[in-house]
Amino acid sequence: MFDFATLALGAGSAVGLAALLSTDPIVVRKAYVPLVIEYYQGYNGMLVSKLLRERIRIIAREAGTSRGDSLGVFNADESAIDVLAERLYVDGIVDSLREFLDLQSYSIDPYLVQSPDGVKLGLKGESADGQLFYLSVKGGQDTDIPVLIDKLAQLFIEKVDPYVLTLYYFRQEYSQGDFTKSLPMIEQRVRVLPQASKIWPLLLWGRVHYRLGEYDQAILKYQEVLRIDPNFPLAIARWGEALAAKGDIKGGLEKMQLAVVKMYQDENATRHLKSLAPVIYTLLGDHLVKIGADEAAREVYVQGLALASDNPLLQTSLGALYLRHGQFDPAITLLQSALVTHPDPSVPRKLLDQAMAKESVPQS
Repeated sequence: MFDFATLALGAGSAVGLAALLSTDPIVVRKAYVPLVIEYYQGYNGMLVSKLLRERIRIIAREAGTSRGDSLGVFNADESAIDVLAERLYVDGIVDSLREFLDLQSYSIDPYLVQSPDGVKLGLKGESADGQLFYLSVKGGQDTDIPVLIDKLAQLFIEKVDPYVLTLYYFRQEYSQGDFTKSLPMIEQRVRVLPQASKIWPLLLWGRVHYRLGEYDQAILKYQEVLRIDPNFPLAIARWGEALAAKGDIKGGLEKMQLAVVKMYQDENATRHLKSLAPVIYTLLGDHLVKIGADEAAREVYVQGLALASDNPLLQTSLGALYLRHGQFDPAITLLQSALVTHPDPSVPRKLLDQAMAKESVPQS
């Protein structure tokens, strides 16, 4: 008889940068706003600055980077990046950030001006080493201020960290399979970055092909990654995913299992097990479920959660497996936890509703 032991999960949630480190990476000073705009539209300097900073935070969060509520890195402090790698488990982005980010903090002086031609929102930015830059966006007289704030926030992120904006567009466009914004940025990152830093954009490029059903092209991109780093486990796992999508389930599972082995063998990967493990273990476990290897899948999910106990993808997959076998209590525990941080809360929500409903059914 199939029997699951309840998995006890430790409580905890991702810790934002502000809680980890003492210095704010982006200081947004009070914006200059004309009195006529403040009087007629209600946008004063403090409000514009607050909205701009919040929009930058939201884009960074939605990009799924490891910066939590903030963008940028504090004082070129690599030890801070290591702390984040240990506490936040989001697709291994930490490695790429260290490789090609300009590790600086920024101060921003926003301003809003109105002329007969329309409204302009701009900023003067200054990096920690004193480099100045200026950015601005324009709109007509009837343009909503929040629209300009969103455009300026995106422009700022593209200036200081284009990979974050690339991820933001990629995740927005993935569900529709239309990569109008993200694909040109991915291609640009691959063109301009040094060889060792091309790994993450190439992985994204592979995922674009995968989403479009172009599995052979996806595999070629993952192979490009492996020519840069022959042991990079995430590229091996994604290769396996593409093989499985082509119908080669056996070959796909072998690649995913090899990726797990490489995580523990490769020195670069073992430093960031908690960031790589959720993706790789989820891929492997989900594909084992597809072929009915539920016991093996459960073991894989538990191994992944031992490294990243609050990862919502692993929690959701294991919760769904518990639910399928009538293990309602552990399923509810896992799915309630996953609901808080899952990138698509509707997935654990639906499963949780099923678990709660079935739990209430009287036993015959």
